[in-house]
Amino acid sequence: MARIATKLSLVPMMAGLALTALPGEAAATLALLPAGAGFTLTDTLTGFPTTSYGSYTISSLGISPTGQLIGSGNATSYVFTDTDGQTLGNALSTVAQVPGGNGYVLASTMGQLYGSHALGGGFYQFNANGSVGTQITLSGPAAAATSLFGLWGNPVNGHLLASANIGLIDIDPSTGNSLIVDPLTGYAADGVTVTPDGKFVYVADYILDRVMGFSLTNITPYTYGQQVYNSGVLGHGSDGMGVLAGTCAQAGDIVVNNNDGTVGLIDPSSPGETTIASGGSRGDFASLDTNNGTLLLTFDEKIVRLAPPAGCSIGVVLTTNGGNPPVPEPGSLALMLTGLLGLAGLGLARTAPRVVPALRK
Repeated sequence: MARIATKLSLVPMMAGLALTALPGEAAATLALLPAGAGFTLTDTLTGFPTTSYGSYTISSLGISPTGQLIGSGNATSYVFTDTDGQTLGNALSTVAQVPGGNGYVLASTMGQLYGSHALGGGFYQFNANGSVGTQITLSGPAAAATSLFGLWGNPVNGHLLASANIGLIDIDPSTGNSLIVDPLTGYAADGVTVTPDGKFVYVADYILDRVMGFSLTNITPYTYGQQVYNSGVLGHGSDGMGVLAGTCAQAGDIVVNNNDGTVGLIDPSSPGETTIASGGSRGDFASLDTNNGTLLLTFDEKIVRLAPPAGCSIGVVLTTNGGNPPVPEPGSLALMLTGLLGLAGLGLARTAPRVVPALRK
């Protein structure tokens, strides 16, 4: 996708960023590290041709109003069942995107699927068959915005949070009204995520390679969101993200899909990042699966599902199974048990869930 070339031109500016192998070299294998014990990784969609570094066959995924996976390609939308172990050949149907080209960043919220055109601009409601539906005409302070790289649905009020040419913005898709959360002066926004309680938004800065957090409380046309977090320089190429919720020790932490083929975990009460998986190709988007509270991570050649530790979900607070994510399939359960045993042996478990820190500059 053309948008990737734009971002890659800025990669040398990221201090300490290690690039992954280009296509044609040894195949990358993403694997959990001891610090990722309790998480599970499964391949959701595989077999993408890697014609160039960062050329994603499907960039972003979303959940349709009927609960199916919608994948956005350069000029085509794909519809899949929400299961793992699939290839493009398993698509239930395909439909041409209008306007086509460059793909869409997708996000689901309140049972609806939305997309922003990665380079062409504009925000749209998608139809259940994956086709591009009604355009959302923006009004208010962010009316001049065109989405660039990130989109996430607020699970509490149904708004969309997007990284745009004028900064980080909040959109009410039912009215088109929009507000500027932060103008992001001096840096550029990429991946975006919202805490499951709808109170905070995190955005990846792909120039300074850090993650910033802002409050979504008391934003007006004249008042930006108060900054609550700055991770400092991370050195991995931070991109798509999701926040854990529930009773596991990692509740409140931020999962980050990184450009250098790693997956990180950020504790928003302190700077820095813990690597929980490594060995992947170039990572980029992170898409929320609202059906089960897992995170779908886009890499050059595939899309991988990251499931959280027992007691937690990612991006949403689930009300089934006592508030926990659905019971894993037998294969995932075995992997999770192995991970938990490793966690106990290493003594890495944290004893109490954390919460998002108090507001601070």
